Amino acid sequence: EKGHFIMVEKIQKIVIEYVQKNANMEEWKSIRQCYFWYSYLAFVNLYILKKRYSNPQPAYKELVAKSILDYEALEYFGNINDSDIFFIKIQNEINEDYDLALLYQEYISSDFYVDDSNVFQIKKGKDSRDILGSYYTQDDFSSQIIKQALDAYITSYPISVHSSKSANENIKTALLSLTYIDSSCGAGGFLISIIKYMINHFNLTIKEREIFLNKIYGYDVDPIALFITRIRIMEELNTGFSSKNIQLGNPLIPKEGTNIKAKYMLASEGRFYNMGMGISNSNVQYDIIAGNPPWEKIRFEEKKFLAHYVNNPSNFDKKSDRDFFINNLASKENTHFFHTIKNDYLVFKNELKKSKTLELTTCGELNTYALFTEWAIKNISDKGWIALIVKSSLLKAQVYSKFFAKILKEQLLYKAYMFTNRKKIFPIDSREEFSVIFLGKAHKENLKVIMNLETLEKSEKYPELEFSPTILKKVNPITGMIPNVHTNEELNFLLHISTEHNIFHTVYPECKYGRIVHLTNHSPHIAKKEKTGYIPIYEGKFIEQYNNHYATYQNINDIQKYSGKSKAQLLPGKNGTVECRYFIESTFWNRLSKNFEEDFCIAWRSLTSSTNTRTMLATILPKMPTCQSIQFLQIPDKKKLLHILAIFNSIIFDYLVRLNMAGLDLTQTIIKQIPVPQESNYQKRILFQEKEETIENHIFTRIKELYKGDTLLKDFFNDITTYKIKEKTDKELVAELDILSSIIYGIHKPEFVRIVKQFKSFYTEKDIEVLFL
Repeated sequence: EKGHFIMVEKIQKIVIEYVQKNANMEEWKSIRQCYFWYSYLAFVNLYILKKRYSNPQPAYKELVAKSILDYEALEYFGNINDSDIFFIKIQNEINEDYDLALLYQEYISSDFYVDDSNVFQIKKGKDSRDILGSYYTQDDFSSQIIKQALDAYITSYPISVHSSKSANENIKTALLSLTYIDSSCGAGGFLISIIKYMINHFNLTIKEREIFLNKIYGYDVDPIALFITRIRIMEELNTGFSSKNIQLGNPLIPKEGTNIKAKYMLASEGRFYNMGMGISNSNVQYDIIAGNPPWEKIRFEEKKFLAHYVNNPSNFDKKSDRDFFINNLASKENTHFFHTIKNDYLVFKNELKKSKTLELTTCGELNTYALFTEWAIKNISDKGWIALIVKSSLLKAQVYSKFFAKILKEQLLYKAYMFTNRKKIFPIDSREEFSVIFLGKAHKENLKVIMNLETLEKSEKYPELEFSPTILKKVNPITGMIPNVHTNEELNFLLHISTEHNIFHTVYPECKYGRIVHLTNHSPHIAKKEKTGYIPIYEGKFIEQYNNHYATYQNINDIQKYSGKSKAQLLPGKNGTVECRYFIESTFWNRLSKNFEEDFCIAWRSLTSSTNTRTMLATILPKMPTCQSIQFLQIPDKKKLLHILAIFNSIIFDYLVRLNMAGLDLTQTIIKQIPVPQESNYQKRILFQEKEETIENHIFTRIKELYKGDTLLKDFFNDITTYKIKEKTDKELVAELDILSSIIYGIHKPEFVRIVKQFKSFYTEKDIEVLFL
């Protein structure tokens, strides 16, 4: 809201003033701590002012007595310079009405930094928010989720009946006996939704409210968010005091943490994964676990850390440059602070894997939403219920296949609502996919899924799909994960084509896959300027369907060229000059690529989306350095290479990719489990465009036309049999290749046209009429 935005700017202005005045601007830890403590103090003061206190000191003590402030935090307040004057400053500047939770959401959408003149500043940013995973759930959304979870609990478990009570009273008694937790509660949205459900459905007495208060638990690593949660709980229940079970700490940490005072110090330094942040009562079993855990990778982002304290962090793209900079800082305290936080992450990961408290989600690059989901399953009671918002990758990505298979086999996961973020439910990428998942031990049935939702309110208008382990193993034989089908028609198509054809990995087992050059990991051998002994690195931006010259960095200045979201300039034709922005030492490249013996490969853009104009964008490239935005495969037989290229770029394969895509990375695992035609199909003779030839020759002829004049593929087609065709546009050639691909897939025309119509941005209605009907 505009009013909250203006108030946040006022608060930030005051915080900036006091951090600048009291922090040691030469020491990073001092800056970080000052920013935290003045921010924390600001929000405590805002609440005190809202309650019409004129003197902060008695108010602090009252907040401690009401279990809203921890006494240990109050001890730190006494060490904050100018705290009384700071209160008066807040009092003078802020006199509007406000919602503390909404105000804090706006406040954390900014990051602090130190400018060229050593002046403390705050700007819009999300680095700190990402580390905390603080993307709070809208109240109406969390309320709908809680209603479904509690309604399901009521209908699934027998409620003890007392003849002297009404049915509603019996249900109330049962729900009051349960324990409730949000293990990463943030500003308390889910806990408040639970309380509202109870208040709206039942007439809770004062005694019942006090009983219920002691049944509510919440954990978080952000003391300010916890403060707000405690206030909201007290005010919603109208009990006069808050829950003592709302605790500072990180439940993912497998060891009991240190004392609460030390936890506040760790939180003030941003050390959220330090072993001292562990929760002491992690053995409690909960009946209802609900929330929106963070969706963040657990890794120390060196560049993001440095961006708070160092100007031009782009100067530290290379790890070697960062290491040199850190180890040669004038302030050894800053070097120590950097390595201390970095070490927290390393120790946490090692301890978590060693402890085996979480086993199936401690795979790949650790991600919080997966870990919190397994934590919930480990800490739920026998009659428990779980409702969480997670990234859809948990249900789609191969890395979680063992975990997903377990919860599916044990029939714990019984419902999933899968969303796209087009309506911006969360202030993140609109292409991001997330799911509301429900797990419970009472349900013993197949998983029900509703896909492609934008809001929960209209979910009943979408088809409900049912998945058993057998169905999932059929359509995704390698991963067994949920495909992207939105309707039963799409699911039936996928089942049919999976029955009719073998998967890519079975048809082409001899393929070698690669994604060789990593711009960060191999940075010591990479230069930004062309020089002797270095060769250019191709990037995903440079390629398109049947096109090796799609874009260039020619005539783009260095600032734009190396910015975080750089854009290459599109080339007008297929044979323009591709100017690269990175170059790799040729001897190092030869060592990296020694296992790839073929002269050519099929390369495709790795970063893509099922909502793009086309998802699979593949081309032929000579063996050359390509960075992580390109994946490639090699196969010894050149004819098979062209067969694969035609299939990869076909509308049928693209459609199948969209039905199997997990996230934004088109990995080799996705490719391997896509059904493809047998090799023998290419030798069938058909009459096509008034010419009778093998399907193979029809395909080769059109691919050769598409690469006409390509300097990278000089002489490639010399030993490939083709025939002469009249001149056609690229769109016409691609359409003909699509028709040929549908023939070798054995897909009839009505089904083929249905698929083509799914690509409205690629084939217009007029295209379909002219090219396919």
